[in-house]
Amino acid sequence: MGMTRGTCRQGQWSHPDFSEDEHNPAKDLLEEMTAFLKKDDAEQTLQVALMHGPAGSGKSVFASKLEAYLLGDYTEERKAAGVSVVVIKSQLQLLKNPVTDLFGETLRGQYGFSEVQVQTLRDKIQDENEMLEVVLLLDSFDEMKAEFRSKNLCNFNDLDQLHNGGAAKVPRVVFLCRSELFAGQDSAVYRALFAFGGGGDGGGGSGGEFPEFKVASFAARLEEYLEQY
Repeated sequence: MGMTRGTCRQGQWSHPDFSEDEHNPAKDLLEEMTAFLKKDDAEQTLQVALMHGPAGSGKSVFASKLEAYLLGDYTEERKAAGVSVVVIKSQLQLLKNPVTDLFGETLRGQYGFSEVQVQTLRDKIQDENEMLEVVLLLDSFDEMKAEFRSKNLCNFNDLDQLHNGGAAKVPRVVFLCRSELFAGQDSAVYRALFAFGGGGDGGGGSGGEFPEFKVASFAARLEEYLEQY
């Protein structure tokens, strides 16, 4: 499978248009996401990343590639450290109540869990004697109903509680959506929708610092390929 390339930024101020230049070169996004997953928690209670791109840029392909890595190599690496990884991929547009029941409804509707199984998994994740690490892939944020897209899902769902406070890494949450959703918006406005503790009708804050990645358009990748070959 080919490398998915794109540009990225850590804060709200550098490269606001994600322009590729000598200071902001295109990167292998799987390598960047791997670094995000492995980064030190630095007293954080939740780690968030946002990945978006124009329609047809390959976000869904990348999401599948990332999920395969999480279930394969990443799980094996963490297993060697005594940690079990729980990977949950949610198609947000299918949820009737993503604002307060994202975890439970995803497991019931997309994984076939019973209510008892949902609670059992939650209890196990929060058990101080267990070493479970949660990674949530939240796809199609842009396809949710408009009334949900103004909500900070991390805050309303208390996703930071999917952790036992022990040695396992805090939950990782990766949002995927189309860049068109943010057209004409100041980055501080839309970033507050994703940052834990940010705004988005779900808490105060300025949006915080978290990595944001933009998948290069297919046209840009095709041009690069033609230049090489």
